[in-house]
Amino acid sequence: MNSMQVMRSFFLFVFLLLASEVNCYQIQTRFPSTVEERALSIAQHELPHTGTLTQIGDGYVYVKVSNDYVHRLFPLIEQPGFDKPSSITRQTKVGAHISVFYENEAKQIGPISEVGKTFYFKPKDIRTVRNGNKEYIILEVEAPQLEKLRSHYGLSPKLFNHEFHITLAARTIH
Repeated sequence: MNSMQVMRSFFLFVFLLLASEVNCYQIQTRFPSTVEERALSIAQHELPHTGTLTQIGDGYVYVKVSNDYVHRLFPLIEQPGFDKPSSITRQTKVGAHISVFYENEAKQIGPISEVGKTFYFKPKDIRTVRNGNKEYIILEVEAPQLEKLRSHYGLSPKLFNHEFHITLAARTIH
């Protein structure tokens, strides 16, 4: 390895380390059992457990899932100040989804031949997590196929070592 490759590797390592610090969620709380049980029951028994691997222009790769995950579960959330996530409300409307590769990872690994394929997941738990000044209510999912996909491309099985999830609600903390 020449010195230029060593420097590139070092800077990539530092960048990924810093990015992981910014993107790591901290588990805060579980929901009260009645809210969690009802929402989790709907997710486990009434909503589809599949989605399509999708990539957008900047390289971001995610599993597109039914928007019903947000539209049906958000009304059950009785936490003040939470709104539907921006992925549902903004103009680009990615919609309900499970993040798989962030832009920098996708650029690093190149073409992803699995785009367009169906992936399965299993709803596992509902949690409140915090990232900086944002708080999110998420539906954690088990997704062994996604773990294998990330590993296939030489990455850690989980994105920034946190559970795969669908964001149900968000709020800014002041």
